[in-house]
Amino acid sequence: MFPQASESQTGQIWQTISGGAGGLGGQGSDGGQGGRGGTGQGPRMNYDINTQHFSMPVHFVLQDYQSQSSDATQPVEERRRLRDANGVKIIRLKNLALIREIGSGPEYLFHAGENKGNAVIIKVFNSTGPAVRQRLDAAVALSKGMHPNLLRLLGISSPESCFHFMVYENVHWKNAEGPLSVALKKDLTRSIMLGFKMIAGLSAGINYISLQGVYLGSMKVENFDIFLDVNDRFVMCIHPPSLEDGNTAKHQEPHENAWVLLNGLCEKILVSANHLTHQDQINREPAIVDVVRPGSRPSLLSFGPTSQTIREEEPGVHPRREYIWLTLVRGEQSLATVAHRITLALDTEISSLHRLSQSDGQSAHRCTGYKREEITLATTMLHSAVVAYDAPSPSEICSVCHEVVGHHETFRCVCGASVPGTRHTIKCQVCKFWSHSDCVGNSTEFTCSLCLHLAIVQGEDPVSVGLEATPGGATAVPPPEPGSTGQDWDYLLKDNSDTSSTHSPFEPGPPLLFDSAQLPTPLVFHSKADHPSHPAVSPQSDMIPLCRHGFNTQRSHGAFSLSQESGMSTPDTPSSLFPSNTFLAACLTPPSEQAPRTFSGQSSYYYRMMLNNFAQQYGWVTTYESSWTGPQSQPRWTAVTYVNNIEYGRGIGRKRSSAKESAAKGALIAVGVVRA
Repeated sequence: MFPQASESQTGQIWQTISGGAGGLGGQGSDGGQGGRGGTGQGPRMNYDINTQHFSMPVHFVLQDYQSQSSDATQPVEERRRLRDANGVKIIRLKNLALIREIGSGPEYLFHAGENKGNAVIIKVFNSTGPAVRQRLDAAVALSKGMHPNLLRLLGISSPESCFHFMVYENVHWKNAEGPLSVALKKDLTRSIMLGFKMIAGLSAGINYISLQGVYLGSMKVENFDIFLDVNDRFVMCIHPPSLEDGNTAKHQEPHENAWVLLNGLCEKILVSANHLTHQDQINREPAIVDVVRPGSRPSLLSFGPTSQTIREEEPGVHPRREYIWLTLVRGEQSLATVAHRITLALDTEISSLHRLSQSDGQSAHRCTGYKREEITLATTMLHSAVVAYDAPSPSEICSVCHEVVGHHETFRCVCGASVPGTRHTIKCQVCKFWSHSDCVGNSTEFTCSLCLHLAIVQGEDPVSVGLEATPGGATAVPPPEPGSTGQDWDYLLKDNSDTSSTHSPFEPGPPLLFDSAQLPTPLVFHSKADHPSHPAVSPQSDMIPLCRHGFNTQRSHGAFSLSQESGMSTPDTPSSLFPSNTFLAACLTPPSEQAPRTFSGQSSYYYRMMLNNFAQQYGWVTTYESSWTGPQSQPRWTAVTYVNNIEYGRGIGRKRSSAKESAAKGALIAVGVVRA
C-alpha cells in the first residue's frame, strides 16, 4: 500500500492578469518622429483559490521524484541488465535457494526453491555454453504467454551466469500424478473430478499455445511438465523440442497435432498415477460404454460441486481404483469445445456418469471382497464411465490376498462345476487349484483333501508337515516346493506313450473327486488272494480287487519302502492274513521302480487296482471303453476311463489291458494321486 499523508497540504494561488496592448503612437509632422504609444491598461485581477478543492497527496509527487532520481543515478548498463533484451526479469543466482529436486526432463532438473524468501519452482539446465543459452531463450519464448493453464515465468538467469536457470511461480503439487494418486486411494468422487479438470485444463492450455502460432507437430509428451496448484488448476510448463525431433516431425493439420498431443498427455499422466498407486503397470483395454455386455448392470453416477462423496458398499474392503484413458476420433471436436463442454459440466449443480458392473465368470481367482473400479475418461462425458469388476486380472496384485494373479490359474471344485461363475473362490495352498469358498467351508486358508491324501499315501503326518485340518476341510499349510506333486501340472498332465490326459493344465478340467470334508484313510488289502496275480483272479477280468488291510508308505531315494504298523491289525484279523512287505511293495511301487517281482503279472493291474480302491472308498463309479484300430494281428488299442460319467484318462497300448492300465494311470494323474 502506498503511505498516507498526515494531512492534506493545500496552498493559495493568485494571478494578476495584465492589461491589453497600448495604442499606436502619434505621427510626427514634417518628417519628425512620432510620439510613443500609450501603455495598455487592461483589467488587473487579483484572486485567491483555496486549493482544498484541488488537494493532491504530496507522497505521489515525492515518490515520482524519488523514482526518477533513482533511475537517473543508476548506471544505464545496470538497468539494461535487470530487464534483459526479451523483457524478462533477470534474477541473480545469489537470491535463489534450492530446497529439493521435484522432477526432471530432457536436459534439465526441476527444484522447489525460494527467491528472496518467496516459494518458486526453478528449472536448472544440466550444462552450460551458448547452445544451452539458446535452449533457454527458446523456452522463454514458449513461456511468455498469459494463460491460467500455463506456468507463469518470473525470471531467468543472466547471460553471464555460470548456471542457466528459469524461475516460475510456485504451485502446491509439483507433479500432477501425486494428487491423482491420492484421490484414487481415498475418494472416487474426487478421482473423477480431478480427471475431468485435467482434461479441461490441458485442452485449454494446448489450444492457447496453438493459437499463439506454436507449431505442435514437433512436440512430444516429454516436452511437457504438468503441475497442479491448490485450486486444482492444472498448469503446463513447456520445454522446446530438440533439433532432431523438429526435423523428424510429422506434418499434420494443426488441429490434428493438438488432438494427438492432448491424448498422449492425458494417457501418460493417468498411467503414471496408476503406477504410483499400485506399483504395477497393466495395459487394459478401455470399456466401450455404448456396448453394454450381457453381464453388466448400467446406472448413473452423480458427481459435481454439490454431490455427496460416494459411499463405499463394503467399508472393510478398499477397492482397487485405476484410471483408463479412452482415445476418441477427433471428428468435429476441437480443443476449445472440449474445454468448454467439460468445464460447463463441472460447474453445473449435478453431473452424471455411466456406472457399470461387470462379472467375469471364467476367472478362477475370485477372492472374497475383491473389487476393482476402472475410471474410464474420454474427451466427452458420454464416453466416460466407472466400470466395476469383481475379479482381478492376470499380472495384477490382488488387493485381498496380495498375490500376483497368474495367467493360467485353474478352477476345480468338489461340486463339479467347470467354471466358478460369480461365486467367490479360494486356492489350495499346495496344488494351487481354486475351489468355491462355500464348498470348502468359507475358510481363509485351505488345503484340499486330495493334497491331504497325498501326504498320507506318502507316509507323511499331516500335522508334522503343516497340513493341520481346520473346520470345513480347510488347512493351513506352507507353500510347496517347486515341482512338487500337485503343483507342476504342465508336467503331471503331459502326454506320453504310456499315459495321456484329455485335460490341458491351463483349462478347467474334471472336478476333484474328493469331498473337502473327508479325510482319506489308508488303502487296505484283504489278503494275497486279492492281488490280480493270484490264480483265482482272471487276468481278463475288468473287476479290480479291493485291498482291505492297512499299510504305511514312505518314500526313500525315489522309491516306496513299506513298513507294517503295529496295532494296524484288529483282534479279528489274523496276523497270517496281514500282507507281507514284499507284497505291499509290489502293489504300490510303480513298475519302473519295483523290486524283484514276487508275483507274476502284478504290473499290468497296478493303476486300475489303485483307481478301484479309490472308487470303492469314495463311492465313485468307474467304467472303461476300449477300441482298436489297425490289422487284427497287430491291433492298436485305445481305452478311456470314466469316473462318474466324466472322462478322466485315456491310454494307448498294444493290448487292451495295457491301454486300460494307461487310461487308469491318466485318471490318477488327473486327480493328482500319482505323477507321470
